[in-house]
Amino acid sequence: MKKNIKPHKNFLFYLLSLLYGFITALRNFLFDKKILSSIRFQLPIISVGNLAVGGTGKTPHIEYLIELLQSKYKIAVLSRGYKRETKGFILATENTNAKLIGDEPFQLYSNYSTVKIAVDEKRVRGVNRLIDLFPDIDVILLDDAFQHRHIQPDLNILLTDYHNLFTQDAMLPYGTLREYGKNHARAQIVVVTKCPSSFVAYDELDFRKKLGLLPYQDLYFSSFQYEEFFPAFEDAVQFLKNEITSVLLFTAIANPSTIINYIKEYFGDIDFKTCFFPDHHNFTQQDINYIVSKWEKMGGKKIMITTEKDFSRLKSRSFLSDTIKKNTFVLPVRIKILNQKEEMFNQKIDEYVRKNQTNG
Repeated sequence: MKKNIKPHKNFLFYLLSLLYGFITALRNFLFDKKILSSIRFQLPIISVGNLAVGGTGKTPHIEYLIELLQSKYKIAVLSRGYKRETKGFILATENTNAKLIGDEPFQLYSNYSTVKIAVDEKRVRGVNRLIDLFPDIDVILLDDAFQHRHIQPDLNILLTDYHNLFTQDAMLPYGTLREYGKNHARAQIVVVTKCPSSFVAYDELDFRKKLGLLPYQDLYFSSFQYEEFFPAFEDAVQFLKNEITSVLLFTAIANPSTIINYIKEYFGDIDFKTCFFPDHHNFTQQDINYIVSKWEKMGGKKIMITTEKDFSRLKSRSFLSDTIKKNTFVLPVRIKILNQKEEMFNQKIDEYVRKNQTNG
């Protein structure tokens, strides 16, 4: 399989990637040789992460684990709270918003308010605080923590995008890898994400070979399954699918290709426009004005669509116009484990938590 490196990338980026690779390799070496310390906690800790920056579907996979475990176990989720406007440990409450804890943790709290959701850029401190505050916690899910080696989870789930496997990528800034692909060896489970919904891995051994997986590593495949649109705000207009002639998608996610394909397939032959912003972008008044101006140029029966992650940032903004509030709909996404291996995956996770919980 050819490396997925774009030929226009310049030689300076390549040199910088060598330097970055050396630094991350040195850091991993120091952890491997126990020169830098790593802590293993008594309770089950599941880390969900990736080798690349953004776009592999970590939050939907965290939500999948919450759905799987919440009826049997007391769950907490710890994230660093990327791009939040605060520092230190913060526990999500009814007064929390995306500015305080970040968009993805706020999305998790909005969907699962009974689960303890916290952020802390220092994960060891964050885990200790959660245990102190809630000693009856059965399992902690670490969001985006594959590179956070100060904690040694017993179950590492590594995600890699079907369209850009870590073996097809290169180190930052020439590619998108945070560390070299060989470090996948720290994972017990590898999930190839964003597969086409009709995907069938006829030759799983071939995929294992492409990824260089080791005998102890389990391989799974997942796809995005989109659910029904829901109004972003209470006073949104109602619409029927066959009435819509124009759709404007605005989003600030790393890779919107999957949602683009779904919307086109769902609505069929429509006037389809997009407004893209950098990943985790905080919408400004100027951004909203631009979105609305683009939408107003479209004709017919029209709506705007955004993602749950974008909506978690959007709804705390005080300057939203009536146009946004009345015409914006949210498209939720969930995870499906493919190839009839969902039960196997679920049993693997449940067995790990059951065997290692200390509060049972």
